[in-house]
Amino acid sequence: MHSSGSNGTSDPIKLQPSREDVGPEPDPDPVFEMVVLGSGGGPLETDCSGYLVKPASGRWEDGILALEGGSGIGALTNLLRMHEADELFPNVDFPETHNSPILKAAYIFSFLSCYLITHAHLDHAVSLILLSGSVPSKQRRISRLLFNHDHVNASEATADETVPPVPARIPVYATQETLDNLAAAYGGGLWPELGAWATAEELMHSGRRKRRRTQELTGVGPKFYPLATEKGRKHTHLNAQLPISTLVFPVSHGQTSQGPYSSSATFIRYDPSLMPSRPPSRRTSHSMSNSQDDIEMDSSFMGSAGREFLFFGDVESEWRADHEMDVDKDGGAVAGAYNRAIWEQAAVSFAEGRLAGVFLECSYDSTRPAIIMFGHLSPPGIMYELKTLASFVGGESRPLEGLKIFITHVKEFLVPHRSGVSARELIQIELDALEAENQLGVTFNVISPGDRLLI
Repeated sequence: MHSSGSNGTSDPIKLQPSREDVGPEPDPDPVFEMVVLGSGGGPLETDCSGYLVKPASGRWEDGILALEGGSGIGALTNLLRMHEADELFPNVDFPETHNSPILKAAYIFSFLSCYLITHAHLDHAVSLILLSGSVPSKQRRISRLLFNHDHVNASEATADETVPPVPARIPVYATQETLDNLAAAYGGGLWPELGAWATAEELMHSGRRKRRRTQELTGVGPKFYPLATEKGRKHTHLNAQLPISTLVFPVSHGQTSQGPYSSSATFIRYDPSLMPSRPPSRRTSHSMSNSQDDIEMDSSFMGSAGREFLFFGDVESEWRADHEMDVDKDGGAVAGAYNRAIWEQAAVSFAEGRLAGVFLECSYDSTRPAIIMFGHLSPPGIMYELKTLASFVGGESRPLEGLKIFITHVKEFLVPHRSGVSARELIQIELDALEAENQLGVTFNVISPGDRLLI
């Protein structure tokens, strides 16, 4: 078990005015684009973990990775009530028929390729569950006459009028343990029996497989694809629609009455070589006057191949304050071993110039006692983990220079804090102070719903 001495909970950090900036400037050549639907960790059901991700070189219409399923189509509907659609999704041409926030949100969700879930707690899966059976499919052009609506005038209907297709079945990727937990929600008591397991032919790698009885009875709901987590395993192609590969590691997320609870951390890599050869993609839906511009753009993003970001689900650290060294020592040791394996891999990625950023949860500020951390991180724990990464990277002066750390899963205060700041502001202040003291070279960005990130 390890402690950071003066950075423990007994020595709170002096508050400073909150920063006006929202985080570091994006890289000149970002490889991923992300819209934050929700980045909280509760207790607000309106702000749970949910992120829409695509390659920066592609269009949203080309396919979207839904990273976590806590906040979803409802959260996006609310964001579109507060923001213009082109603030969140530049260059998406919404059909004239999709003229309300909920229809625009549904239009974006019709381009989902798959979900990637770190663990099955409700704040990471509730919107996925609620959307089951209603996932909007891509718009098709067929005659409304097929639906025999009484109000349709046959003389006016055409064969290319847009009608809503049937709901889609959506692939859900996670570790076997996470999928087992998630599948329990589809037992008929909590939610209808809509879940199905991928067949042997559909699985991209080996693993234990199940098939629910309803798989043959319905074409809607999630389909579960287990991901392996063996240490040292190579990146694997996540989904046929996306130029993205993943490398998944287990992490510890505290204890239950049945034993340790596992979450996961994933390296998400841009890998265009996984996709079939096709004409150079356009970053916008508008035509470009000079085809050479298109070729140069595509070449620049091919040069970004292999770049990746590291995304942690809920995770605990082996760090403890000096006076809390005996709190769950065994659990802390397990967490430390898991995390070091991830940081060792991240150090290689960082040294090779491939690591574009790290998403780390920080549920509580530094005054939270270890006994009620519930398998989460606070600022001293984050600094301890980043020091572990720095130890693998090597170097004495600012070893992680330029690395962007995106902070997620902040749990909002439900009573006023004595400082007058919000939970997100307080955690930003504490992390900035720890970086000023330790000089690792990282920048922290506590993200919020509605943020559009270029990574």
